Amino acid sequence: MQKVGDEGGGNRMSIDAELPTLDDLESLFVNNADLDAIRSHLNRFNPIKTMGMERMEIRHSAILGWLLSPQETHGLGDSFLKGFLAQAFRGHDGALRPSALDVSQADMMDAEVRREWRHIDLLVLSPQNGWVFVIENKFDSGQHSDQLKRYMDVVKTSFINGKTYHAFRGVFLTLWQEDPDDDRYAPIEYATICDLLEQVAL
Repeated sequence: MQKVGDEGGGNRMSIDAELPTLDDLESLFVNNADLDAIRSHLNRFNPIKTMGMERMEIRHSAILGWLLSPQETHGLGDSFLKGFLAQAFRGHDGALRPSALDVSQADMMDAEVRREWRHIDLLVLSPQNGWVFVIENKFDSGQHSDQLKRYMDVVKTSFINGKTYHAFRGVFLTLWQEDPDDDRYAPIEYATICDLLEQVAL
């Protein structure tokens, strides 16, 4: 059994054999040659909690949501969440907030990750920072019906009131490079997830 934590015996967690195997992970998450590198990055733990879903996009959103949540049992805290958002925002519209630098320097351990809230693939809320993030996952489908704008409108109406939340941004996650229809979304590719996992999990 592998132990992850500080050497002083503080907060520690165990990664045990009850988690799905690496083959399970590959069958759900690595169905293309571009992501084969994930094998070497994820052999220490398995980021799968939910199995048996019908659509690959939903399965991937479930895995990604697990990785993004600081409170989950992967032991990464908010490192993957901040790395993912900061990488997406890096070099994107500098006038939008929060910026990549804002995110990388923030404490986001309070972040809540919601899946399929109002049809949004992943919604990340950080009340401590006053931030809301819309993550649209396009693995096996394309953009349609101004959905990116609609999601932003829903978030603005539901959360941005100047009290708890004051800033919101979008992330457009795709298997291949594709520009989002809404400029408020920063594009990022699935291959980046492999690189981030290597940085934060090793």
